[in-house]
Amino acid sequence: MNETPRLLPEHPSIFSLLSGAMRRSLGFKLLLVGGILVAVQIPLAMTYGVRAAREGMLHRVQWEIASKWGGEQTIGPPALSFEAEERWTETRTVQGRTEETPRRETAWQVVLPDELAAAGTVEPEVRSRGLYQAVLHRASVKMKGAFAVPPRVWRHETGPERAFVSVGVPDPKGLKRVRLVVAGEEVPVEPGTAHVWGAGFRAAVDPAKFAPGAVVPFELELIVNGSGDLLFAPAGRNFSLKLDGPWPSPSFTGETLPDARTVGPDGFSAEWNVMELNRPYPQSWRGDEFRAAGAASGLSLVLPANFYQQVDRAMKYASLFVLVVLFAVLAAERLARTAAHPVQYFVAALALVLFGMLLLSLSEHMAFPAAYAVSALVVAGMTGAYAGAVFRRRAAALGLGGLTLGSYALMYAVLRVESIALLLGTLVLVGVLAFLMVLTAKMNR
Repeated sequence: MNETPRLLPEHPSIFSLLSGAMRRSLGFKLLLVGGILVAVQIPLAMTYGVRAAREGMLHRVQWEIASKWGGEQTIGPPALSFEAEERWTETRTVQGRTEETPRRETAWQVVLPDELAAAGTVEPEVRSRGLYQAVLHRASVKMKGAFAVPPRVWRHETGPERAFVSVGVPDPKGLKRVRLVVAGEEVPVEPGTAHVWGAGFRAAVDPAKFAPGAVVPFELELIVNGSGDLLFAPAGRNFSLKLDGPWPSPSFTGETLPDARTVGPDGFSAEWNVMELNRPYPQSWRGDEFRAAGAASGLSLVLPANFYQQVDRAMKYASLFVLVVLFAVLAAERLARTAAHPVQYFVAALALVLFGMLLLSLSEHMAFPAAYAVSALVVAGMTGAYAGAVFRRRAAALGLGGLTLGSYALMYAVLRVESIALLLGTLVLVGVLAFLMVLTAKMNR
């Protein structure tokens, strides 16, 4: 008797068992979301690297342009210096014998102005190279003051004295015009300074006109190119500085902020007043006892918006919104009763990661708000369309697309109100945690 063989039931494969577990287990999906969140840190880090490289290129271009125009300038006001060779005999006893050795040493004395008032107009100039811009400035400066000459501080007999008036300009190639008038006479200038400011220029003057007790007036006119900071070292018992220019976004910097300032779309003006007591050096000193540095104040002209910094701030919230959208996909899966494949979770996360690169590339060619709006609309549209294709429901597409767009709108609000950015970011985290609590509350049942 022939019997028909009985087909044995197929044993399910490990893959099918895992696939079924993934479709049914909420815990597994939560682990999946966590794993994807860790995995997307790699493309996010790559996007960070691209942003840093592009910003580094910007800084290099700005440095190259500035190196040919003029760098940061800290203007040291006219300082009077006397120089003489001191001569004395050094006596000492060696093995009971008295030895006398003649000594010589060059000594100098620095005298700052007793009165000093400075005023300048800062003209901006924007230079471009490819996609990148550098803001430069040309300052027309006038200074007026007087030296109240103190007694000399030589310790020994001296030979003939020499006297100089020195002005500090850290990057002398930015000098375009110099006119120095001392005691009513215009004096010729030469490169270098005499023991005072380092780089700059000086003028040799007759020391006989600077007898102790004399008051010697001076005037200085400068036109100097620069970039970045434009600072002025204070001198005088009362130092006043006035700066103005047609630039809407100055950054006031240095040791002291201006006492009065006005900033508007047509330009700025600012005034500083610094007393002798506000600075770490006196009116006069011997040798290199003091360095007239570290007390300068002024400003820099900055571009209205550095979009690289704004992109960086936006990308810091990327992981948070990836998490929000992944949880939204999980919720849509439960509501639609259609299980999403792990690959589909990952693809949805990659769409959000793409936002940073899209925002970075568009910001180099258009204003940051427009680039942000276009990037958000593109990513939200892609996410919504993908959700519609996965769950085959219009509500899922509209809901996920709307949530993505709303998340980016919230992120933009955080970027605009930096003072409460931490509060808004924390509230979003609280909302995500609350959603997670609701989702997992009945897992043990």
